[in-house]
Amino acid sequence: MLQLDLYPLSEGWIPPKLKVRDKQLSKLLDNVEHGYLENFWIYGDKGLGKTLTVTVFQRIKENVFYHSFKSRSLKDEIKKFCLNLHYEKKTYEPDDEAVEAALSKTGAPKEATIIFDDIDALGEKIKPNLSIFLRGLYETLRRKGWRFNVHLISTKDILWANEKLDEPTLSRYGFQPLHFPNYTVDEVQELLLQRLSFIDGLEYEKEAVEAIAKIVAEWGGDFREALRLTRNIITRAGKLTVEVVQNEYIPTTARVLSNRIKELPYLCALLLAAIAYQTLLRHAKVDENIKSPEDIKGEVFPVNWDDVKAEYGRLCQKYGVQKPNDPMAYYWLEQLWLRGWVDKFTLAKRHEWNYKGRRSLYVRLKVPYNHLVEAIRNIDWTEPW
Repeated sequence: MLQLDLYPLSEGWIPPKLKVRDKQLSKLLDNVEHGYLENFWIYGDKGLGKTLTVTVFQRIKENVFYHSFKSRSLKDEIKKFCLNLHYEKKTYEPDDEAVEAALSKTGAPKEATIIFDDIDALGEKIKPNLSIFLRGLYETLRRKGWRFNVHLISTKDILWANEKLDEPTLSRYGFQPLHFPNYTVDEVQELLLQRLSFIDGLEYEKEAVEAIAKIVAEWGGDFREALRLTRNIITRAGKLTVEVVQNEYIPTTARVLSNRIKELPYLCALLLAAIAYQTLLRHAKVDENIKSPEDIKGEVFPVNWDDVKAEYGRLCQKYGVQKPNDPMAYYWLEQLWLRGWVDKFTLAKRHEWNYKGRRSLYVRLKVPYNHLVEAIRNIDWTEPW
């Protein structure tokens, strides 16, 4: 079998021409060209091209400084931002002054676009820590004579931003929403075809690409899933045809999801399994025809957090691990939410989905249920990782 170079199907590959997100890119470029007029709140679900777009923007424009948050510690992230610019933050140096010093060290002509990605990673520290830092950064850069803008990237919308950032910070920056909507079937297909055209010797059919695009669009349009699914199918079959997609889709999807689950910490992954099991029980109570996970189609019902915690405890006991306390269990839930596995929300006691009759927290799976269950079945839970 011909050895194919599948690098164009990796998340790190940068296309020579940005497709679909050209309007968002134009807004970023125009903003700089017209004098750093706006600060953008860039938002949309995971896998919708936000990071890729700002990466292309950074390649086109000078003095664009990008950093993706990986932890809940703002101080650690600012230290990393400075180190990436070859500036070592002093121990007692304020974060905003360290950033200004790091920018100055680059030789930028007092002009900068600063982009902070994945700010959701800060969790509950956003309001007390990020607001204070941003306010200080604004005042420091203004005082030092910089022309600048600051863009923040999140999976949450501008209304969430208005709740998480304090009023003095919001009034200074006046963040404008820059939305990355879910990809349509045609857009996923267009993006995949662009990448496939750069793989020499690959046999593929447009109908097969369309089939994958439809699948991914049903999942919410996360293009990373399109890349994973396509890459896994080609790796196993050596080509991408309609027949191969049909034969490989279910087992490949389960394998991909199993691998993604095992990227989670074990106790976090076990919580996901508890949510999946409670989802089946909830559907079975609503519809007596539901006998197995395969009977559940489409969007699933939300389940009560207390029920999930009880199931979580049973699974922890079953597999011989210590059940986390309630704050830690909620932390793992937050991680699932931040990584796009679940939605979480509070329901009023009279809401149609609230089956407990009291105001309480509910959780709903966002990934395709049948494939998630198959992936969970493929994992050996008796060996914690």
